[in-house]
Amino acid sequence: MGLSKKANSNNEGALAAFKAAVDVYPAYDKAFGAMGEIYLSEKKYDQAIEVLNTAVQVNSKYSKGYSTLGVIYSEMEEWGNAANNLVLATTHNKKDAMAWYRLAVAYNQLDECDRAEEAARNSTDRKSSFGGDGLNLV
Repeated sequence: MGLSKKANSNNEGALAAFKAAVDVYPAYDKAFGAMGEIYLSEKKYDQAIEVLNTAVQVNSKYSKGYSTLGVIYSEMEEWGNAANNLVLATTHNKKDAMAWYRLAVAYNQLDECDRAEEAARNSTDRKSSFGGDGLNLV
């Protein structure tokens, strides 16, 4: 129910449905993740960070939660936090070309050129291996 409301841009309805779901099943990491994505789309970063931190607490291998946290911290230009979360995202999902790309950007912003280059290479390698060429990452 929450997913259909989210797909129809009914953020209030989707948030209500996801909150009801986690009231019944507090370890529902994907519901917390979906709430985080909604809050991110509304630029409500503090709320997004809160629910995404809950998502990765209930499932420490939830790569999408870490990746979304990386996006939030990147938008806030908190590059250290972005890199830390994107490292976890790529650790738990090595095929995620976009997370590797975002990690390269974060490392570049931190002037960690060697790490940025390595992450960029991983990004293009993953993109070409698991979906298209490395030129259309953004």
